[in-house]
Amino acid sequence: MKVYAAASNLSLVIGCMFVGLFLAASAVFAVDEHSLGQRYFAELVPFVQKEVKSTFSGKGGVPIAYRMFRHVGAKAGIVIVHGYSESTLKNAELIHDLIMANYNVYSLDLRGMGESGRLLANPQIGHVAAFSDYVDDLRTFVTMVLKPMETGDLFLIGHSTGGLASALLLEQPGDLFKAVAWSAPMFGIQSRGVPYWLAYAGIWTAIKLGLAEHYVLGLGDYDAKDDRPEKSHVTHSLLRAQNASELYKQVPQLRIWGTSYGWVYNALIFSQQAVDHAAEVKTPILLLQAEADVVVSSVPQQIFCERAKNCRLIVAAGAMHEILNETDPIRDLALQQMLDFFAAHANATPATFKHP
Repeated sequence: MKVYAAASNLSLVIGCMFVGLFLAASAVFAVDEHSLGQRYFAELVPFVQKEVKSTFSGKGGVPIAYRMFRHVGAKAGIVIVHGYSESTLKNAELIHDLIMANYNVYSLDLRGMGESGRLLANPQIGHVAAFSDYVDDLRTFVTMVLKPMETGDLFLIGHSTGGLASALLLEQPGDLFKAVAWSAPMFGIQSRGVPYWLAYAGIWTAIKLGLAEHYVLGLGDYDAKDDRPEKSHVTHSLLRAQNASELYKQVPQLRIWGTSYGWVYNALIFSQQAVDHAAEVKTPILLLQAEADVVVSSVPQQIFCERAKNCRLIVAAGAMHEILNETDPIRDLALQQMLDFFAAHANATPATFKHP
């Protein structure tokens, strides 16, 4: 296992510029930001919505929503596991791009998010009883829904919370995926100056006081005035931040805003568990680390990758947390790296995109 990181920010930026220019010259990526503004709600989101939404019974009977995008001649299948407060609909652009790269795409909404069943009376509180429930749902989805129909290789792209959930799954027995690519996996939360022990103590105390299903102090329901794309701390792409904001307005049932004490407690416990047991993961992993991430911590990602049997870490220069929702130069390079990684582990010709 090797951990790849550039010697300096300058060399990373220069490297990304040259690779980005090469990719742009080859016209390989499907939807650029110039056309995305017109196509996202006119074409991409409706394309996802028209695919029939199905559900299966997740842990404890919670309905888990999913959509499958299959086509004749696809080279393999890719499972998408989204991040906190996200959904299949939010990933419409990614789904489109993967289909253009000739993959079947399978996307589920994590319990309590997207179009899946909510867990509390207030549907906007981000909550889960245990992160292991995400893992159980994901295993059911892959083994009971996908495996019987996907005869080719199966890969996975996981972002943030989805990266953590899939890591916990990979630490269990069974080889479910040929290879996995992660975008800023949540193996540790940025405490923003608060000592970890103090944050943990505060959350633990709230749990003991019976506040597990309540908003963390200072958080609350969705408020449009607080949804300000121009102040985004997860992407430099104003257009993509605006699309995510507008999606919440157009499809209000997707809204998940503040987290519960229980969700944060689980994030702290299970992220540490994932890192502790990283050596049990044998599946090839590509871990893309966001250089300018203020949501999740980079050090636990590095530790995980050092311990895992077959993990390659690449720093996405200049990227904020949502690498696959970033500006074109960052996003295009990251997605191409993922597809090249999958192709290398499938002994296939690397997939590229073409502008329609």
